[in-house]
Parts: sequence; C-alpha cells; structure tokens
Amino acid sequence: SESVQVEIDSNAPDITNFKSDDYIVQSGDSITLSADNINDSEGHLDIKWIENNRSDRVCTDSDLSDNSCSVTVSQDTTYTLYANDTLGNTESSSLIIDVDDAEPSIEINQPSNSSLWSDTFDIEAEITEENLNTSEVSYKLEDDSASANVSSGDLSDGGSYWSSSVDTTDAGTFDD
Repeated sequence: SESVQVEIDSNAPDITNFKSDDYIVQSGDSITLSADNINDSEGHLDIKWIENNRSDRVCTDSDLSDNSCSVTVSQDTTYTLYANDTLGNTESSSLIIDVDDAEPSIEINQPSNSSLWSDTFDIEAEITEENLNTSEVSYKLEDDSASANVSSGDLSDGGSYWSSSVDTTDAGTFDD
C-alpha cells in the first residue's frame, strides 16, 4: 500500500487596506497606490498587480515589491489590486480616483465692484466647487500704491457661503 499527502488550499491571498495618497487629483498628477499588507496564509502567494478600469496593467509584481507603486492619472479611474496564489485563488480590492480640473467659481456679493471703504466693512462671497477640500478662504486688498493686506476666514458650516469682516484704513478695490 502507498499513501499520498495532499494539501488543499482554497483560501485566496489577503489584501489589507488598499489605498491612495490622494483620491481627488488634477489631470497629470502622480499618486501612490499601496496596501498595508498583501499575503497568503498558506505561503503560496504567486503574483500581485494593479489594473485600471480599462484593463491596463499599471503596476506589475516587481513594481509592488514594497506593496506600493506610483501612477499618473489622466481621467477618473478605478484601480484594482489583485493578488493570486499558485493554486489560482485570487483576491482583489478596488478604489476610485477622481480627476477635477475645474477651477472653483467665486461670486463676491459684498462689497460691490469698485467700492471705496475706510475703517471696517464686510466681505461676503459664494464659492462653487464640486470637490471643495478646504475650510479657509483668503483675500487680498489692493490700492493704487499696490500695498496688500492678506487675510482669511472660514467657510460657514462647511458649505459654500463665506463672510469676513475687514478692519483697514486703506481703501480697497475688488474685482469679480
């Protein structure tokens, strides 16, 4: 009689925390895609790679030696990290990168264009930006001698309405 020992591996490799260093970028930006860990509990990890949603392999196994690689983004893209073991078990994890090349739109509601002020006045503006990622807005006062006072204020309730009080003795001119 003869006996044979057989190992059964039906478990796919593990991918932990597939992420990007930025999820909203401008066209042409380079980002780093990474995972905290890519392993196979049975020790059969064979190959790992990243594809975009157009089935282009953007990072190969050798690119991912430290579980990270850099890619240049030109359009909204879904990236999928794959890990395969020698028995064909595959795991995947995906993330989406959005490209935002649109400039924000700012409408100054107060003061009106070419207003002259001294002492204290209020500035009110509405900001339109799909991916607004700041709560601070800056403004610069200019007069005929080109001096400037730069200051900032917070956006209200994380929304798009902004106001600030200005205390200055210099007259200011504002352009939309």
